[in-house]
Amino acid sequence: IGVLKMFKQKTKSAFTLAEVLITLAIIGVVAAMTLPALINKTNNAENVVALKKSYEVLNQAYYKISAENGSIQNALSGISSDADSEGFANVFIPKLHVAKNCGVASAKDTGCFPDVTYKKLDGSNSANYTLNSTILTSDGMGYSFTLNNASCSRDFSYPSDPTSPLYKECGIVIVDINGPNKGPAQWGRDLFGFIVTQKGIYPRGAYPDQFGDCSTNGYNCSAKVLLESAINY
Repeated sequence: IGVLKMFKQKTKSAFTLAEVLITLAIIGVVAAMTLPALINKTNNAENVVALKKSYEVLNQAYYKISAENGSIQNALSGISSDADSEGFANVFIPKLHVAKNCGVASAKDTGCFPDVTYKKLDGSNSANYTLNSTILTSDGMGYSFTLNNASCSRDFSYPSDPTSPLYKECGIVIVDINGPNKGPAQWGRDLFGFIVTQKGIYPRGAYPDQFGDCSTNGYNCSAKVLLESAINY
């Protein structure tokens, strides 16, 4: 009798098949609700690290170029046309760990930058950047170089301010931090910009408005992400 009683007690404490299935269903619903947010958070954290790395790499390249030539404008002095973005890229390439130099891609199928129309942060179309001079570095990041002024005398400050470090701009470097094979191909998510000037390289949005128009098109999110060490928009 005692054995039977113990058996009955153990039987009553077990879960039924219906209860197990209901529990699994609840776990599945919770996972479906939380996993996308967790994955997005993880991707954002990885992108922040990648952006910081790209900024450090560009800074190191810039100061090596300036030290060897006396200034960045001296390094660019051999470029005869403000349209020569490939010449601009070639000044930086020896200082970067380049896996592939795609140059200016007329056919667009080169593998350094994706042949897509990037999206702004608000979801509208931005541009295709494969027609700039592009490279792919050994860490899988894509860099796009655009020369705006070979003499580094363009005013990129808004409003115009001679005391601004952006007052003497040379060009723009755009970085696709996860390379040509991963999305979302969107400004402020995996695409960020830096401004090359006589005084250094600055993340877009750094001056005069710290965050610029990050909330709209994403062009000026670089400074916000670097300052806050987060993509929280």
